[in-house]
Amino acid sequence: MPIQFASLRSLDNQVRKQAEEELKIASQTNPSQVLNLMMSHMASSQDVQEVEFVSLVLTKSIFDDEENFKRLQAQDIELVIKTSLSFLQNDNKLSFLKRMCDMIVKVLLKFERYDDMVATMLQIANAAKTNNQKIATMYYVEIMCEFALDDELLLKNSSAFNNLFTPCLNDADPQVRVAALKSMTIFLAAIEAENVLMKFQNVCPLLIEKCVEAIQIEQESAVIALQSLNELLELHPKFMKNSNASLLNLFTQVIGSELSVDLRKAALHGLQTLSQQSSAFIRKSDVFKQQTVLALMRCLSTVDNPDWESTLDDNCLQVSDLSSAAEDCLTNWMEQHGGLIAMSTLCEGAKENFLSELPNIMAMVLPMAQSSEKRIIYDLMTCFAMLCQEFSPEIQQQYGAPIIQMIYNCIVQTQSQKLQYIGLACLVDFSRELLSEDKDLAKQLFTPVAQQLVESLLVVIQQNLKGKIEQKQQQMSEQALSAFSLLSQNLPEYFNQHYDTIAPFLINQMQVMENKMIKNLIIECIGCILCAISQTRPAQFKTDVQSLMTIFMESQNKLEFDDQLHQGLFFFYTQVASQLRHEFGPYLEFILPMVEKALRIDVGFAVNDDKEETNSNVAKVKLDLKFIGIKSLSLNTSALEQKIEGANTLAALVEYCGKSFMPYVPRCMQLVTEFIAYRHSTNIQQKLAQCIPYMLMSCSQEQEMVTIMASMGPLMIAELDKFIISKQMDRAAKLFEQLAECINMFKHASLNLQFIEQILVVCYKGIQIIQKEKSTLTFEDQEQFEQDCEEIDEMMGHITNIVTELIKYYPVEQYYVSNFMPEYIKYFNQKSTQDQIVNSISFFNNVLPLCQDQVFNQAYPEINKYFQTISKQSELSVKQNVLYGYGNFSKIAQNMDSQLIINLAKEVIAQPDIKSADNLGAYETALTTLGKLGMYQTNPNSTELVSAFLNSIPHTASDAQETHLMLLKEIQSGNQNILAQRELAVQILTRLREQDSNNPENELLCDQGRQLINQILG
Repeated sequence: MPIQFASLRSLDNQVRKQAEEELKIASQTNPSQVLNLMMSHMASSQDVQEVEFVSLVLTKSIFDDEENFKRLQAQDIELVIKTSLSFLQNDNKLSFLKRMCDMIVKVLLKFERYDDMVATMLQIANAAKTNNQKIATMYYVEIMCEFALDDELLLKNSSAFNNLFTPCLNDADPQVRVAALKSMTIFLAAIEAENVLMKFQNVCPLLIEKCVEAIQIEQESAVIALQSLNELLELHPKFMKNSNASLLNLFTQVIGSELSVDLRKAALHGLQTLSQQSSAFIRKSDVFKQQTVLALMRCLSTVDNPDWESTLDDNCLQVSDLSSAAEDCLTNWMEQHGGLIAMSTLCEGAKENFLSELPNIMAMVLPMAQSSEKRIIYDLMTCFAMLCQEFSPEIQQQYGAPIIQMIYNCIVQTQSQKLQYIGLACLVDFSRELLSEDKDLAKQLFTPVAQQLVESLLVVIQQNLKGKIEQKQQQMSEQALSAFSLLSQNLPEYFNQHYDTIAPFLINQMQVMENKMIKNLIIECIGCILCAISQTRPAQFKTDVQSLMTIFMESQNKLEFDDQLHQGLFFFYTQVASQLRHEFGPYLEFILPMVEKALRIDVGFAVNDDKEETNSNVAKVKLDLKFIGIKSLSLNTSALEQKIEGANTLAALVEYCGKSFMPYVPRCMQLVTEFIAYRHSTNIQQKLAQCIPYMLMSCSQEQEMVTIMASMGPLMIAELDKFIISKQMDRAAKLFEQLAECINMFKHASLNLQFIEQILVVCYKGIQIIQKEKSTLTFEDQEQFEQDCEEIDEMMGHITNIVTELIKYYPVEQYYVSNFMPEYIKYFNQKSTQDQIVNSISFFNNVLPLCQDQVFNQAYPEINKYFQTISKQSELSVKQNVLYGYGNFSKIAQNMDSQLIINLAKEVIAQPDIKSADNLGAYETALTTLGKLGMYQTNPNSTELVSAFLNSIPHTASDAQETHLMLLKEIQSGNQNILAQRELAVQILTRLREQDSNNPENELLCDQGRQLINQILG
């Protein structure tokens, strides 16, 4: 069938559409024939424009159409290569040459002809004479490396690639050099194996040198060059590590220059990436301290904006990344403004690196509070808000009073609505973390202004919830309602007297409000102020709960499936459940189906060709996949948000309702089974996993727990396996934590031994991957090393918790001896973090005493050597754990070096502030170990050691119950070294029982301990 090429280019719309329809049918019927016809036409035509047009039509009808492309045959490859090469071997428009490259790579990739792909690359390169041909060659390398070649092929052909890059990097034309630089960075970025990548590390200085050359000659091309370097830095920071100083110099010079905005944006993005990837280097760099910060401030210092009051936010304060913030700031107004914004953005995500600099930071910014310029006050409040996000609770503890006063001044003043708005926003950021971490400090800080602050918030809410909600009213209402909810949740005593005023007002506004976002916040606010009276007015609280629950449950039944109001209602339910606890049980029969419905909503995730979307709830992301074409990822964000809120609500209900949730556990287990591996939301996965330990807590009998764990445990192990394989250490750490919570609830050997073995296998995999990840880290200094190991250390801690618990109840000793012991002992023989050492000590402390005598006697001498070496370290936590281990070993080991242990314990006891809250655990551990030496080991000072221990009772640190129970068991079993001081022991036990009885909240004794002490004392 001939193709009507002239008709396809016709200006007559009807003729053109008819030709397009015929081509579509022909392409679907026989794509190979259409390919042959078009390629032949392109080869025979002398009209350059005609050839380019046909290539576009061919791309759209065959190469970009997945179904048509799939049906091409192997014999079509040669025609594509031959025709495309004929054009690449002559000078043509660059866009056309790139299209030919796309076609070649795509067909060769389809039939996995990788060697031919490389051979074709060499043919294209050998024929490249003009600039366009050279740039097209580099483009061919880009798409080939990015989409087709693996590490083996990249390494195998590295010489061929190098022979291509070298002449182009030194070409006379700057655009060719930039194309080569970009292509080379993509080649390097495509290498996944670090050992393969490091073979090319010597090219880094050359890449930076060529980027500098591009900046000096042609700024537009230089942007591409700098972006390519940034991408390589982001993907392979270790590869670029030796060039960090050169990169910082480059970024600093560009940022502080008068070069184009796009170029400075690229440098700012690179600086942010370098700061994130190599924070220790940045922190120590004199260039950063002396030049980079000043360059940023100059970059951000600009001219006046006369329309400043027209909007409540400044765009530069809303974005999260440094480059976008800087770009927006390029049109703002004064040096102080630039300095404040620079301070805000530099501190973002930098608590670990800049916490010690907080006094210097505040010394610079606090004096600006005296400024009469409201724009400076606005920027200062923004700076405070971001500092509060990063440095909470330290900034509130040290500077809370002046910040609170500034917040209050901004909210109560009436001259500038914009200052009032930023005051509200800063109040939310100031309060959020503080109220969850240190309520006593919060009360202390808020008390001087609390009454006036609450009244001011009420005025703002009432003023802005009138009539039609315009943009400014919405922004003010959002911040005021958020602040009101936050403060009423955590400081309810200040809201009681306003409940009778504000609750009816909000309920009325909720019923008439059309703005869904504001209505959601009103519902949340109603829940918070309702809970604020739960303790002081319990009868009214329960009455109003019943009334509001009836209203909300009826209204929720009428909502569309993806209505965002579901989120506010779910929040209200969880707030009420947090106060009613098990009494919330009667509402579960209605709410749980709503939660199930929310979790099972289809979020409509799809990958489609780029097209317009009419549903306002659907978000789209466009991806340019080069020769695959532009694709759109679409997702119903409102449905996803409701799904997430459903997961949050389920986890909260299982936690708060306790045993009243037990009838609904089977339905919850089904939801966990369905969504613990939900791929579109990490939050949903984590919340569903979080439900498992809460379900165990709802059980009244251990057999119920066993049934739940038999179903849920394998799901947790399957997810852990996936996280370990994919090296998602943060995800694995969180799930190991939840598994540890579950295991710690079983105090008998009630779980299936096969399941226990599965747990041990996944824990062993976790320990092995921790070692592998650790081996990839480069040690610069201990502080940076500790920071780099944070995720794997957290994961190791939870694994250690699990394995030290399981050996108490299950016959797994041989597995531990063969697998875990060799892994844990490695940490004593290599550079390790303090947490790794503590976890290794903890493992042997808890495992060795439970092993057979033969294993203990063989292992103890070696472990003792390590303990002696480690105990010389200055860290108190390490000494504490060593002493705890010696105490555990003392009942089993023969001929311990008691004097060495006594000296270590006395060294700990003599530490300054040893009885402070932070150090009390170490103090009590030292005394307990001395007591155990006196009880179990032959020692001339036994009486003195036991006496010191007895006189320290009762203990109050976290392991107090364990210590007291050990003492009671020894007395009951007739330990002679204690009974030799019978009168003192009776006196101490009497004191212990009295304090436990008078202060049960301190939990000095467990149930078994109380039973024993009553038996002993009568």
